[in-house]
Amino acid sequence: MKDVADIPALGHSYSATYNWSADGQTCVVNISCANDPVHNKQIDAEVHSAKKTDPTCTGNGVTTYSVSGTYDGFSYSSTKDIADLQAIGHSYSATYYWSADGKTCSIHIICSNDAEHSYDFDAIVSDSVKIPATCTEMGTTTYSVSGTYDGFTYSSTKDVVDISASHAYSATYEWAADGSSCTVHIVCANDADHNHDIVAVVESSVKISATCTEMGTTTYSVSGTYGGFTYSSTKDVVDIDALGHSYAATYDWSADGKTCIVNIACSNDASHNAQVNAQVSSSKKTDPTCTENGLTTYSVSGTYDGFAYSSTKDVADIQAIGHDYSATYGWADNGSACIVHIACANNAGHNHDIVAAVGSSVKIPATCTEIGTTTYSVSGTYDGFTYSSTKDLSDISALGHDLIHHDAKAPTNAEVGWEAYDTCSRCDYTTYMELPRLGYSVRFMNGDTVMAAYVLAEGTAIVAPSEIPEKAADKVNTYVFSSWSGYTAGMTATRNVDFTAIYTSVPVLYTIKFMNDDCTVISEVSSGYGEAIVIPTVTKDSTAQYEYAFRYWTDSQGNEVVIPATVEDDIAAYASFTQTDRRYTATFFVEGVEYAKYVLYYGNTIVSPAENPTKASDDTFDYSFFGWEGYTTGMVLTKSEIFNAVFTKTVKVTSKDSGEYEVRITDNVASFTAETVADIVEQAKANSAVTMSVSLGEGVITFDNTALRTLEESGLDLIISKLAKNEMTANVRDIVGDNVAYSITSGNNKTFGNGKVTVTLPYQLDSGKDADKLMIYYIADGHVAEEMPCLYNDGYVTFVTNHFSTYAVMYVDSESEQGFPIMYMAIGAIGVLALVGGLIAVKRRH
Repeated sequence: MKDVADIPALGHSYSATYNWSADGQTCVVNISCANDPVHNKQIDAEVHSAKKTDPTCTGNGVTTYSVSGTYDGFSYSSTKDIADLQAIGHSYSATYYWSADGKTCSIHIICSNDAEHSYDFDAIVSDSVKIPATCTEMGTTTYSVSGTYDGFTYSSTKDVVDISASHAYSATYEWAADGSSCTVHIVCANDADHNHDIVAVVESSVKISATCTEMGTTTYSVSGTYGGFTYSSTKDVVDIDALGHSYAATYDWSADGKTCIVNIACSNDASHNAQVNAQVSSSKKTDPTCTENGLTTYSVSGTYDGFAYSSTKDVADIQAIGHDYSATYGWADNGSACIVHIACANNAGHNHDIVAAVGSSVKIPATCTEIGTTTYSVSGTYDGFTYSSTKDLSDISALGHDLIHHDAKAPTNAEVGWEAYDTCSRCDYTTYMELPRLGYSVRFMNGDTVMAAYVLAEGTAIVAPSEIPEKAADKVNTYVFSSWSGYTAGMTATRNVDFTAIYTSVPVLYTIKFMNDDCTVISEVSSGYGEAIVIPTVTKDSTAQYEYAFRYWTDSQGNEVVIPATVEDDIAAYASFTQTDRRYTATFFVEGVEYAKYVLYYGNTIVSPAENPTKASDDTFDYSFFGWEGYTTGMVLTKSEIFNAVFTKTVKVTSKDSGEYEVRITDNVASFTAETVADIVEQAKANSAVTMSVSLGEGVITFDNTALRTLEESGLDLIISKLAKNEMTANVRDIVGDNVAYSITSGNNKTFGNGKVTVTLPYQLDSGKDADKLMIYYIADGHVAEEMPCLYNDGYVTFVTNHFSTYAVMYVDSESEQGFPIMYMAIGAIGVLALVGGLIAVKRRH
């Protein structure tokens, strides 16, 4: 085999790529050989440049960057254009073409770099007085234009003599008080010699006609011209006499005489007609009896705008008083008989005696030493009146003791003894007397002093005294109790014995104590006699009342003392300070706004502002100033204080034309003034048709007229709150279960006598349940006290009661096997007048 180099060389197959820099300043030429990458080459080529295009006013010029050359017989070349010749910008100038009168100006703006960059426009002309005109000489106006165009600022002015000469007249008017005459003072602002006065001719016309109560108005006027100047003026004078009223009255009485509308009519002007809700007064005309009403005379009288009116109406509205029964009881001394004497306070002819049946029961059983008591009782009813009485007699004989005898027992060292004694089988009577145990003498001695002495039975544990014995110190040593000689804890009495106190000697140390003036310790050390004393540097924090600076050291009596250099005895030194008073501010705020502010020394008495603040009523409440929160009369200032005004709020009662009173409540507490409650009660007593319906959010309570009459006529706070489980008794929780309970209170208004209250509460009857099985249970003291019927309709139950308490809505199903009803309950506690968002309406039905 023979290798021969006879295949011709391929030659290079070059190509090039060019990596230009962004600014065209450099270029790397990448030469590649397609036949052999070993022959690839990078060349940092030399760059040449030439201007390709010139820059303009707004556009950059272009530079052409180029590279060219050969590599290993391969020619390469490349170019890159860059817009890097900066734009030269505009070179503007302006020519102004003014109109002869200066009112208009055309501007021609041209660029010297490029005539195509020109702009023609009509400029906005402004003017100003350069030389004012006089009565005889014209004045000069300066007209001007100015602004910018494409960054170029232009401006030009032109003066024109164009302000006409003329008088500058104005006028003032001197009117007579009654408008009958007027002098016109004409003044020339340019020349006072041109002033002139004119006595003008006055004309008049009625501007406002007179009414019954109001005077009418006349308009007086002058007008004219002087030297081409027009003048005019008017003056209104109230000088037409009022006509006066011509009144007559009719009277619209309510059926019950409680109200009367006085209709007052003016024959001169019907718009002056008025209705007066007159204040009705009443007087008893005839008294009521037990069975018949009495007669009341109602009357109104008064004046309206000087007109006197009066009227009366008799109404039989004094309720028959009914029987007023009371009872006295004539008991036999032994309680075996009782005569009940029933008397009518209104009519003695209705009196009656009853021989009552007497019952008896043991009230207090007899004991060994005490007599027992029997209670005798009678009760019953007569003509609707309930009577009852009891009589207690101590008539059960005492039982006497049932004695048991016990023998005596002698004491020993180990056990107590006793003498013979008796006890009672029925009571705690006893004659027992204990005899103490016998024992050994045990003493604890402190020198010659007996600290403790005991007589202990044999085997009894000996306990050392709790009091630690002491031994007086001398100048050299103090003495510390160590132990009792021969004594060990837990040892027992086996013989007569004395234990003597043993002490350990401790060298005497002196206490060097420095204290603040409040006796708090600044420093305290124990040192031997003659040791150096280190005096501390002391300061005192400012208090609320004072600021302090150190003065000197004192003893406990406040006398100045000099602290020695070395220890000679115990030292108790107190820092003394000078003090200066501090000042504070007392600020009073009303609804977040500062109302008053005072700067006072500590301890000065704070005096509230002399004038109490007010707060405007809103749609729901009236507000009355109650006081300043945190402030009490006579309090003194001890720090800067802020007091906020506190206002009480009472519900606002508004009256509608229909005679209905209503209150809209948004809080869960509604406060009624005594006057408001009294008015509701008065209306109810005056008109038997008045009732009150209370919307309680999800429930409704309706009071009949009799119930309203029982309300106490005093201030009333109506509160409702949802009860948590921990606010209920265990029995009530068992009844309520998972249902909801409310506490609603209204002071002392709990029962309503013969009045009736209709209550509607939410209750969701489960699907398939029978509404006829619903029942209302009145719950008292944790138990069901009364069952009441109810009606169910569309998610609500309604029932009637005459008192407020806790009520449960019960579903009574068929009996279980044990014979007890299965109950499903929803609880609602009923209050007197309001809930959050409730609506109270007092209605008069005519």
